[in-house]
Amino acid sequence: MGWGQENFINVFNKYYDPRLYNQEQWFDRAHNVIMDWLVTTGFLGLFSCLALFVLALSLIYKKLLKSEKEKDRNEGLILGTALLAYFGQNLFVFDNYATYIGFFALLAYVYFRCFRSEVGIGKNESIHRGSETKDVFSVLIVVFGLAVFGWVLWVVNIKPLIQARKIVASLELMQERRAVDAAVLTSFREAINVGTAYDGEVREQMGKVVLEVLDTTNGRKIPKADRENFVRATVEEMEKEIAANPNNVRDRLFLATIYDNFSEIDSSFLDKALNQLKEAVKLSPRKHQIYFALAENAMKRKDLNKAFLILEQAYELEPNFSDARANLAYVAAILGKDEKVKEMLNNKVKNVGFFKVGDVYVTNRNFKGAEFVYEKAIEVYPGGAENYGRLAGVYAALGKFSEAEKMAKKAVKIDPVSYKDKVNEFLRNLEKMK
Repeated sequence: MGWGQENFINVFNKYYDPRLYNQEQWFDRAHNVIMDWLVTTGFLGLFSCLALFVLALSLIYKKLLKSEKEKDRNEGLILGTALLAYFGQNLFVFDNYATYIGFFALLAYVYFRCFRSEVGIGKNESIHRGSETKDVFSVLIVVFGLAVFGWVLWVVNIKPLIQARKIVASLELMQERRAVDAAVLTSFREAINVGTAYDGEVREQMGKVVLEVLDTTNGRKIPKADRENFVRATVEEMEKEIAANPNNVRDRLFLATIYDNFSEIDSSFLDKALNQLKEAVKLSPRKHQIYFALAENAMKRKDLNKAFLILEQAYELEPNFSDARANLAYVAAILGKDEKVKEMLNNKVKNVGFFKVGDVYVTNRNFKGAEFVYEKAIEVYPGGAENYGRLAGVYAALGKFSEAEKMAKKAVKIDPVSYKDKVNEFLRNLEKMK
């Protein structure tokens, strides 16, 4: 019977392949109709899905393509081609409400077209009216149908529309007031109180405000009380979301990040973050982002050795992943594990990864370590002007003034617009250091 509708993301997380590190991290659909139905509804569901196509095409063949009328055959050809084209494109994408409306309308038309002679459509048949009882019964059915339709319209369309508008209004209010004060928080709460199947969207938007606005230099200038109230309210809502959807790895990771980044508000947040990440690992044991978050949590606890071991696990999941190598090299540099740094830094690491590790060495005044990092960066990315500029500064700190001058001039040669003034000032200071 499969994993159930809307549960592909759980399968994706559980069996996640670390080699997908440079792809979308949260697939909630298989981009293939056969695999999507097979995973979510099993073989029975897949058979039912395919049967719709087989039966429809069979009807088209028997009732239209084999007809003696050319008009019927042409129409059958168009309908059959439409079904096959739709099935073909679904091998690369997935269905949604818009495509379902078209698909089921097409199936309905195929049925109507193939059986219209049998149900009296188009014939001059008399219409037999039933008794008054039957008429009353028909009216009741219509009234009941309209009532159900009205309820569905309210729940499925109107309430979500109201909620979506309140989300937008909340974000606009935040921009207008340049704050996350009580008015903004109240606006978000009003959006949640609408109560729809999409409450998670409101909570996610609150989380984005926390991480993308409050967790920035300007965001931290917002009054402390306002920041704390909004963070605590967001945490409370995200906890409700996880309670409602305990298998949602993305939400657990999202909440853990909020806990970690705002642990100064509440010291218990670090433990709560760790608990969320432990559950996330159980649900998705091979996802790099969870291990990176676990390492971040350990570093906030000042447990660098634990962070190092966690990042080693992340690296072993997929040695080609640049971020995994760079993060492990970063902590290794802090711990003085220079050999591990040298092992990690190669052509699989992005330029920014070299900068991240080099900054650690420069901060710790380990200029020999920084020298290796930036020389390696130039070897891997010889066209990067910043690599030469950074190495020039390291050479100057080591007293290698002629090498420093040479690197600085190479930086200007590669990017004269950005480096001309900087290098001229650097060379003047270099003369004073000699």
